[in-house]
Amino acid sequence: MWKEPLTLVINELKILWKPYIATLLFTIMLGIFSSTMLSHLAEFLAEGEGSYNSVSLDIIFGMLTPWFTTIFLSSPYLSFKTVKEDPFGKRMALYRTMPISMKLLARSRMLLMLATFITLSLAFYLAMMISLPASFYHIVPSELFTAFILFWFGYSLAIGSLNVFIEYGTNGKVLYIFSFLCGFIIAILIILFNILGDAGVVETVIIMLQQSRWPVVIMLLLGIISYTTWENLLRSRLNKRDYL
Repeated sequence: MWKEPLTLVINELKILWKPYIATLLFTIMLGIFSSTMLSHLAEFLAEGEGSYNSVSLDIIFGMLTPWFTTIFLSSPYLSFKTVKEDPFGKRMALYRTMPISMKLLARSRMLLMLATFITLSLAFYLAMMISLPASFYHIVPSELFTAFILFWFGYSLAIGSLNVFIEYGTNGKVLYIFSFLCGFIIAILIILFNILGDAGVVETVIIMLQQSRWPVVIMLLLGIISYTTWENLLRSRLNKRDYL
């Protein structure tokens, strides 16, 4: 049940290894860049005076981390030709000519997403953890920081799982429209949160996790539910859609 979709994933990664490595390296640099801002936020929390503008940090965690479910530096995301050529649709049309059930095909798409998500997330957070100064962990203990990472891991999976359905269940035009609208909406929500609230999103999450770990459990459960739901919806969509 897992051997066939796993074989598809491995074969596809062999083809996509160049954009995969490029995406991985960019993610590592993003983690290093984020560590600087996160360190400044921790210093602000320790001092408790003035105000801290965390919009940039909020955008990284709130808007960019869900894209860890995709190889976002691959050509479909970098070229407007995707709108007309629909490379993901063509790939599915090729797989439809093979003796592969829709259940296994949908599972292979979700496994590819999960492998990408875990790899990029590990690269991002490990790069961040290594780059953070020792003083950061005096302010944000390791236990709290682990909870912080797991919270955003669950959030990214919950939002990012939808990307697989968009890629393989729709077409190139919808992919671009969805990418723009999703990014725009999240950015607006982040800006409004910072304007109307007393703290930014990331700062609020840290403060919230200092009081309780339940948000981590809830967010991880939402991630698992989202993953399962979109796999079932993708399987149903592939059964109905004609890619040929």
